[in-house]
Amino acid sequence: MARPDLPIAALAIVPEAERQILAGRTPGPEIADETNLISLFDAAIAAGPTRPALAIEERSYDYATLGRMVDSVARALAATGAVGPGDRVGLLLDRSEWWVVAFLATMKVGAAAVPLDPSYPRARLDYMLGDAGCAAILSQPPHIGSFGGGSVPVFDLDALAASEGGAAVSVAVTAADVAYVIYTSGSTGRPKGVLLTHRGAVNLALAHRDSLGILPRHRVLQFAPTSFDASVWEVLMALMQGACLVIVGPERIRDPREFAAYLRQQQVTVATLPPTYLAQLDPDDLAPLQLLVSAGEPPDPDQARLLAGRLCYVNAYGPTEATVCATWYQVDAERDQGPSIPIGRALPNTEVIVLDRLGALAPVGVCGEIHIGGAGLALGYLGQPELTARAFIDHPLRPGERLYRTGDLGMVRADGNIVYRGRIDAQVKIRGHRVEPGEIDYQIRRQPGVTEAVVSVRPAAAGGADLVAYVVLAAGVSLDPVRREVEAGLPSFLHPSAWVVLDALPLLPNGKVDAAALPVPTAAAPEEGEDEADLATLVARIWREVLGRDGLTPTDRFFEVGGDSIKAIQVVSRLRRHGLTVSMRDFLTDPTIAGLARRLEAEANPPLPSAAAPVGSAPAAALNQAGLSHRELEDLFGDE
Repeated sequence: MARPDLPIAALAIVPEAERQILAGRTPGPEIADETNLISLFDAAIAAGPTRPALAIEERSYDYATLGRMVDSVARALAATGAVGPGDRVGLLLDRSEWWVVAFLATMKVGAAAVPLDPSYPRARLDYMLGDAGCAAILSQPPHIGSFGGGSVPVFDLDALAASEGGAAVSVAVTAADVAYVIYTSGSTGRPKGVLLTHRGAVNLALAHRDSLGILPRHRVLQFAPTSFDASVWEVLMALMQGACLVIVGPERIRDPREFAAYLRQQQVTVATLPPTYLAQLDPDDLAPLQLLVSAGEPPDPDQARLLAGRLCYVNAYGPTEATVCATWYQVDAERDQGPSIPIGRALPNTEVIVLDRLGALAPVGVCGEIHIGGAGLALGYLGQPELTARAFIDHPLRPGERLYRTGDLGMVRADGNIVYRGRIDAQVKIRGHRVEPGEIDYQIRRQPGVTEAVVSVRPAAAGGADLVAYVVLAAGVSLDPVRREVEAGLPSFLHPSAWVVLDALPLLPNGKVDAAALPVPTAAAPEEGEDEADLATLVARIWREVLGRDGLTPTDRFFEVGGDSIKAIQVVSRLRRHGLTVSMRDFLTDPTIAGLARRLEAEANPPLPSAAAPVGSAPAAALNQAGLSHRELEDLFGDE
């Protein structure tokens, strides 16, 4: 009544005690301006030079050895004269100890690392390199040959590591400098580079030590792809604490049995895994673990409660723009009986608040948009000031500070923990990868013969989510060449699982696509009279369940009808429930219903080993029939 001109929305309706709950700011240690990741790594070397620093398969390195490897590469890189403080360096490298060395050596010369996945389509890599303005590329054979001779110099990491002599590199790097650049999916059809600082990365590393209790005795799994920001989380968790980083290769990840055996062999005690992958593992497979972090997508509550009764289970949340992680929550098997697991509270030196559409604090129990501030906040998007201004806003409650608008919906509970409630826009997480369907729409619509297209997100038949592409084609245009061209220009995690051709897209009165009217690809029920004792029939039924589609033929290739690595693991796991054993390697040598059935028949009636073909080898003809790329063959078979 005292201010009749004041809008109702501007009234301070939240009591002060509740505002303290909603504030969402967690205090933490001060980070000095001169602190950076290299200073933390050097401190870990000095504290325990003979401690194990990195292990991969049968190879292992102590901190002193790893430090010398980093110094050698940094010294040789600086000597080229091509890279200096403030530059960006592309890391076109497979997952190995040398990726870790290159990542640290790049920062040691004052530059920022730009991870590049060699399996990405060449056009996407070219765009990222040009957009990042890389001063140089670090690579190894066979990738080095494909990028030689361009405007950006390509250096052989093996040659740099072998160089000797020279003065040690000493470059002043501040906490405000950019440490690395991660590219994420973009709604405009192009990926965007996120600029992450040393301050944010150092703050995350300190939180690993002070809040998660990571100690030198721990052995931390490196599971995430190198182009995914979770890989940085894993490197910091291990190497900045004096712990051991255990790298697992993609061929072991593809086979849950091999993965579980590797965990036991390496005695891994800490791992960060997406819930979709966790669902393919038996809880007993995780026996060596003491700490399990779930990230990338909401966890299954039943699975989380089960695992929380066996080990320390932490549900983590955060976008790339907040340096990997902004909140975490330790699951309690007895207490957390609700339909969802909270994402928890903010990390130290981090602020996570839920605001309504007018920028005011959403009261306890009221849904709003999650905003993030604090030490982990990215500088913005490389070369995109307008997009940066839209995503990184002025703090409405703290003048002079910034917040990142996540686009995620959340709700603060009375105990101060935040519950995730989905997205405001169409962005989605697919097997831990952040996906903008608009990027896929753009690639489809630009193909000749496509008149309309939209990509929708549907619940997957076997859990998680799938991308479904709906297209309208001009007369006489076939879907197959369109699909091949689109998939050739996108990384595998952006490939639609199903394609549906329509006469026209259903529209609402306002002209927008009516998402609710888009047909749902469905799996057919088992046909009457199907004999599941017949292996081909059983395989076909499992494919229909996992892929969520019907109309499959015995010769359809798994990865051409919506399959991916996680779905392949699901097929193998379901076959094992029927007492049928097949390795991921055998599956991929002939990824068809008929081929898999033949493999299972052969397992049931094994032939005598041939003297001409050593046991365990794979005939070249079988590899050719698999239709795998050279890159996929390397991942699966290594030097074989």
